[in-house]
Amino acid sequence: MKSSPISLTPDWENPKGIALVWPETFYDDLIDFYIHFSDIIPKNFLLTILVKDENSKNTLLNKILNCKKYVIIPELSDIWIKDFPLLIRNKHHHTGL
Repeated sequence: MKSSPISLTPDWENPKGIALVWPETFYDDLIDFYIHFSDIIPKNFLLTILVKDENSKNTLLNKILNCKKYVIIPELSDIWIKDFPLLIRNKHHHTGL
């Protein structure tokens, strides 16, 4: 049987990373919380942060030192990441996170 190239992490498995939506332009008062929160995320986790634009990306990279990946999504309209459709991770090519 051929295995599928798509790999999803089930809720019951230990995740290898975390994705957050950068709050700038939505809730600026949460930026300090995000900075402190990112400090307690284990260093071996892949921290991916979704940003709305280049300005937000620059602010993010100046404030959160352990951000390993960012994704610019101009359509962002809030910080609630579960509102987004599933972003699929292909074993050979990232098509989202």
